[in-house]
Amino acid sequence: MKDNSRRFAALILGLVMLLTICFSATAATREGDRATNFTVHSHEEELGYIPDYFAEHGIDTTNHIPLASTRTTAQLTTMINSTYPNGSYYSTTGKACSSHASCIPPSASGTVCVNGCGTCKAYEASIQCQAFARLAYRTRNGKSITTGQTSTSYSITDSIISSNFTAGTMVRLKTSGGTIHSVLIVANNTSTKKVSIYHANYGGRCKVAYQTVTYADFTSAFPTYYYYCKP
Repeated sequence: MKDNSRRFAALILGLVMLLTICFSATAATREGDRATNFTVHSHEEELGYIPDYFAEHGIDTTNHIPLASTRTTAQLTTMINSTYPNGSYYSTTGKACSSHASCIPPSASGTVCVNGCGTCKAYEASIQCQAFARLAYRTRNGKSITTGQTSTSYSITDSIISSNFTAGTMVRLKTSGGTIHSVLIVANNTSTKKVSIYHANYGGRCKVAYQTVTYADFTSAFPTYYYYCKP
């Protein structure tokens, strides 16, 4: 009888230990998922946008590369000059968005977020900088982006910028602050080593920026990239 009681007690203890281990593993997995999906650079998370590296470092970004008057650039030029000019906001109100740190984009193409986006706009199942980059890409190239996200990042060099970041290309980058960001390459002058970029949620919540910088300044602001999608 005592042996049976001891065996039963040992069995119960074993089950308790097993459940504890499984719960701990599940909790760790959930915490890892949470960190992977939502955690960004703490300073930028608090702000709700990516600080303007160029403005903070006193870099002039207004000497733009002239855009050729072609069919492929006409609609993008209108978007840059009228629809969403530099300093405007990609939002439903035309003003800075409310905090959107927990914003959930739609699961399919659309402009309505699922939850927590305030006045933030969505496009092609994306929000903030990614949504804006996708809109600009489609406006310029007449088609949607087909390249998907990858967890591997690559260092950006002058050769990468001149050869792969051609006009009309959308690039998924990592900022010097450690946050993922998307831009559209509007123009690229390989002779002067300057590049013009068009993006949002930069320098303010959902704030639009049209900037031209040197390859060196671009690389300082965005040291690595995940992928790019050419026209």
